[in-house]
Amino acid sequence: MLDLWAAPIPASPPPCLSPLSLLFQHLDAIAAVKFMKSRGFKHLVTIGTSIGAVSALLAAHRLPDDVVGVAAENPFTTILDNVEGLVHKVAFERVLLRRNQAAMFMCTPVRRAVTRMTKWRIMQKLGPTAHDPDMQAVNVMAHLAPRPVLLMHGTEDSLIDHSHTVELAKQASSKHTEVWLAEGADHTVLYDKHPEEFRERVFRLLDRATAYAATLDEREAAT
Repeated sequence: MLDLWAAPIPASPPPCLSPLSLLFQHLDAIAAVKFMKSRGFKHLVTIGTSIGAVSALLAAHRLPDDVVGVAAENPFTTILDNVEGLVHKVAFERVLLRRNQAAMFMCTPVRRAVTRMTKWRIMQKLGPTAHDPDMQAVNVMAHLAPRPVLLMHGTEDSLIDHSHTVELAKQASSKHTEVWLAEGADHTVLYDKHPEEFRERVFRLLDRATAYAATLDEREAAT
């Protein structure tokens, strides 16, 4: 277990509500990879869920010679898109309006205004670094190939809509990316909902990553 400085355990507010987690958690993932490298592990795979999934993708992007595969469960495309989804799906739909669709429609102008204000406040708190294109998962997907990537998302995710994973897949190499939309699964519970398929897909990713690592070793030995 890693105690991430951007989302410590225990934490107050909860890690999922910490704006810093949106921006800096991938630095902890990078540090973890470097630590494992210092312990003699040559090739590594990053696996994460939610913000951790984005951190896994960003770490893989920044460490192309060390990370040979990525499994990302429930990732989001960009910081701003994630904030917008949380305002709509959590703050309004679930908490304030208790899934009342008529009320959601009537409150559309208010929701939009609150979303704009929340986005502005979050980005102000995060600072200019948050606008860096390389801080958004959607912008790094095309650079992960030829390393294997597994994108996973529950179709009933109540925090981050599965459309985020669909969009990430569009930006990735179809040849090297596997996409699994887990029917009926909520946020971060794909293993609980579909344990056998989850294990099968993750193990398949690890096999693909092992094969890719072997090609790197062969190439290195030939030089």
